[in-house]
Amino acid sequence: GFHQYGCNPTAADTALFPVESPALCTVTRRLRGQPGVASRALQEAGECNVASLGDLGSGSAHNCLGKTAGETCIIECAYGYSGDPTVRFCENNGDFSGIEVPTCEANPCTKGFPNGLGVSHTCSGIATGGSCEAACAQGYSGSSTQFTCRSDGEVFGSAPACIAKACGELSLDVQYDSELCSGKTTSQTCLVGCSEGWSLVGSVTSYECKAAGSFSGSLPECTAKQCTEGVPSGSDLNTPESCSSLTTGQMCSVVCADGYEGGVAEYTCGTSGYLTGSLPTCTLKVCPNSLPLGKLSNNCGDGVTFSSSCIVACADGYRLEAGSSSQQWQCAWDDVSAVVLQGTLPQCEPVPCEYNLPYGAKVVHNCTGIGTGIDCLVECAPGFAGSSEKQVCQADKTLHGTAPICEALLCPARDVANVVNDCGSTKFGGKCFASCADGFAGTPTSWMCGLDGQGGVQLQGDSPTCEARTCIYNIPVGLAYAHSCENLENGETCAVSCADGFVYESGVESPTVLTCDTDRSLAGLLPECLIITTTTTKTSPTEASTTTSTFSLTGSSSTSTSSTSTPTATNTMTSQTISATIATATRTTPTVTSTSTTATASTTTATFTTAEAYVEISGGFTLEVDAADLETFVNDPQVKEALTATVAEISGAAVEDVELNVSIATRRLQSPLPDRRRLAAASVVVSYVVTVPQDDGSSTTATGSSTSVLKALTNMNAASVSSALTPNLEARVGAGTYTVVVQSVAAVVTKVIRQITTTPSAGTSAAPVTPVTVESSNVGVIVAVILCILGAVACIVGMVLLGVRRSRQKGESPLLAGNANVEVYGPIAIVAVPEPPLQDEEVALEI
Repeated sequence: GFHQYGCNPTAADTALFPVESPALCTVTRRLRGQPGVASRALQEAGECNVASLGDLGSGSAHNCLGKTAGETCIIECAYGYSGDPTVRFCENNGDFSGIEVPTCEANPCTKGFPNGLGVSHTCSGIATGGSCEAACAQGYSGSSTQFTCRSDGEVFGSAPACIAKACGELSLDVQYDSELCSGKTTSQTCLVGCSEGWSLVGSVTSYECKAAGSFSGSLPECTAKQCTEGVPSGSDLNTPESCSSLTTGQMCSVVCADGYEGGVAEYTCGTSGYLTGSLPTCTLKVCPNSLPLGKLSNNCGDGVTFSSSCIVACADGYRLEAGSSSQQWQCAWDDVSAVVLQGTLPQCEPVPCEYNLPYGAKVVHNCTGIGTGIDCLVECAPGFAGSSEKQVCQADKTLHGTAPICEALLCPARDVANVVNDCGSTKFGGKCFASCADGFAGTPTSWMCGLDGQGGVQLQGDSPTCEARTCIYNIPVGLAYAHSCENLENGETCAVSCADGFVYESGVESPTVLTCDTDRSLAGLLPECLIITTTTTKTSPTEASTTTSTFSLTGSSSTSTSSTSTPTATNTMTSQTISATIATATRTTPTVTSTSTTATASTTTATFTTAEAYVEISGGFTLEVDAADLETFVNDPQVKEALTATVAEISGAAVEDVELNVSIATRRLQSPLPDRRRLAAASVVVSYVVTVPQDDGSSTTATGSSTSVLKALTNMNAASVSSALTPNLEARVGAGTYTVVVQSVAAVVTKVIRQITTTPSAGTSAAPVTPVTVESSNVGVIVAVILCILGAVACIVGMVLLGVRRSRQKGESPLLAGNANVEVYGPIAIVAVPEPPLQDEEVALEI
């Protein structure tokens, strides 16, 4: 069907626009006339020739048939094609004007793709009018079919009927049972177990018939069963011990016992657990010639039958001793019902051997002094292992035989606490070294593999004296933490809690534990601590009071404390923590004591109270040091002096007012909060505390004043630290000794410390202050004043947050600009030191 379009008859060129109901643009007659002639004649319009539309290309359709002069028609893309339509105009000459034709692209088919068991196809990506083929995949058989992409976006056709092909027989070793795999076709699976006579270790395994016609899988673990029945026995049989430990498929040989002769029978361990075979036929035999041949000779030949005899005399190289003679031997039964030659051996003297005696540290023997025909035993010496060998002294005075092969024994491991060694392959007589394990220090020693006095070998030698090394890395730094983590030894732990003046971010006291690891660094989590600024000054009978409220804007935690102090407006943002201090005016009010009775008048005492306030400013920075040993840098007193001078130079404070701590961070201390900054590996952390007297704020530019020091440290950045630190280091340790790069500078934290001294005025006695009785109406007034002050504080905080929010909306957030900005909102001062600059989506301000 055609889409619906409207035509714009007032446009210079006929234009189309889509409408819900099509516009009817029809001309049946047209006025014609000559210029200047008032009247015009009507003329009937004729139908235009469709052939004048030209070649419209594939995938297009039109409604130009039957159009007459003055009428328009639309040429658009047919169903199943996409493209913009065009408009043609029927002229008076019977042809359509214009040559524009729509560019129509066939729409891809998105549904109806061939599917089914084992069916594959080439239809992905075909478009209207296109065709594709569906065939049977590898491992399946069947005829392919054709599919066509219709204009409605669906692939049309019939999927082939694919039949899975059969796999060949699965051929495995005899111990595996694969009967279940017979007759399987493509993609089918079967289980393989153990055959009869074998035990399954674990579980059966699965094999799959692959498209190529073969099986794929892993073999189960099968162990042969031991035969425990059917072992042959009898007095005429010599059944070896191996016949009692045969497993399925193994064989052993059974022969006749001593004193009998016969054939050899083979027995096999069958799958049923029984030995099967035929017993041998055994008969009595003649006495073998078992006489020693070394120093004796005889005429017994190969053997003597039962009751027969032979003569035994001395062999070559031997002679009869005095009083001895040749002896007659007879084949007879012995005590175990066997036939043996029995008789007395003649006494023959051997000639001692002198040549080819064993030597060397690996062997020991008893061959010294033996004579012809005498055996001796050559064994491996202590500390060596090998078989023993017998050697015989021959008539030529030479010892003959095989020398044993002796290998040095491997020393067993020697375990010593906190000691490691390289003795794993040390053998008898060898040497190795022992040293202290990671986390311990001591001088290495050498061990020797020697005899243990009990036929074995052992590692001998003094063990190194190893002392636990103290952890020096990742010791918590900063004013926020209270801990006992110095001088911890390997394996020891310490607790880390929030220091005085700080609270836990969760609101619950939850100290953490760090453990001293073998790499001399502390591992564990640090608590999340937020700063609280609280100072109080109280005098009597008058009291000068200043209320300071601190709001910690971080995460979801908030704290608010009130203290009496000299007015101050010091605020610090550490990482993403903003502390805003609100200072109110100082006023003097009488000290009142609410009592139930009116105190009697007494001597009036004038008391003068003096308060000395100090501002404690803490912060730090991180250095990357190119030094072979970071410990040398950290422990170098000249380096610490240079760092102290650098902080003093930047802040304008005196050197003696600066306290410094230098430590090494080689690993990251984990934190449960992902937005907390962490120290990078192999860095040196410098933390400082500058303590200066608090000024009254009138001399903000005076060098050394608390205001100027705070401003200088707040504006301190990596560039200013680097420019001041380089000449200080070169002046104290020399140029080129250390290469130092300032990585980052932490935000400063301030704390007011007040020392109060109260003294009586001159000429007055230190009499007790007379309590003042206050009427209930006066108490109410005081309470009302306090509530008004708290309400004013809440209003001011709201104004601050509104101002910050508006600044952020305008893209002018004072918290995100530069290294440090001071924005004042009425009586509130906010010092912001973001590091590094945060993205807008990372900034969250909550009370």
